[in-house]
Amino acid sequence: MSKEEVEDSARRAGLTPREYCLREISQWKDMLHEVSDDYCGLDDDEFDELVEREIDSWRQEKENEG
Repeated sequence: MSKEEVEDSARRAGLTPREYCLREISQWKDMLHEVSDDYCGLDDDEFDELVEREIDSWRQEKENEG
């Protein structure tokens, strides 16, 4: 999503771009709890660490593909 798309979506939602991004992150984190057994039962710190590791791994895979 581009910066302009975030700004447009935020404006439509009546939020600042920062608020919009934080809301989206929160909703996606909640969804991750629901769709992946890897995240069930983790406390907030463990959850955040696992998310960061998996995002880094995903980014690395994408860089290696390109």
